[in-house]
Amino acid sequence: MSINSIPSVRSEAEELREINAILLETFSNCDELKSDILQYSANPRKDLQDFKEKLVDLAEMQKDVSAFIKTMETIESEIQEKEEAKEDGKLNFEAVSEIFTESHLSALEDGYTHEEAEKIISAVDAYISDQNSDVSMGNEELLVTATKESFLDPLTKLPIQDPVKSKTCHHSFERSSIWKHLQKYKRCPYSGCVNNLSREDLVEDLALKRELLNMRRNQNK
Repeated sequence: MSINSIPSVRSEAEELREINAILLETFSNCDELKSDILQYSANPRKDLQDFKEKLVDLAEMQKDVSAFIKTMETIESEIQEKEEAKEDGKLNFEAVSEIFTESHLSALEDGYTHEEAEKIISAVDAYISDQNSDVSMGNEELLVTATKESFLDPLTKLPIQDPVKSKTCHHSFERSSIWKHLQKYKRCPYSGCVNNLSREDLVEDLALKRELLNMRRNQNK
């Protein structure tokens, strides 16, 4: 059985690219939704946990779609080469199916969660982990004090606008200033802290961001 392979593959790949574009746009909207949950939710820990679970499902779907796109691109290239080498110019269904299986397995192994989704998921995980630790230790009052002290960036001494925090030492920074610092140094800039630090160790500080959003909302009343 022979098939007209290339047009079908191109059509499938184009449809998958459209789906992928929608999922990537959804990730951008999820980032805005995360901020809304922080600012307006009465129970941000629960709502962020539910939000993260749905985002993980979307991220897995996008990873699968990306793998299929890569598979289709590989199939198109290989079919073109093999059909040009054949006298009849066509491949049978079994040959195309074999190319698909090998290409798809390879694409799945190389797949990764989209960077934007991964950042949101990591930030929510860090927030929930910190909140659980604070509740179990009975340190709610200590957390409020620490959060208020962290309103100022340790590098610029200016109020933080875009907070990130270290996953290792839990210190908070202004995103732009700590990135600039890490271009030259590989340690946390907090006085007395001896932890190594890299951009991969930083996540969005959702707890501090919630405090800042609430402060701005109260100031605008």
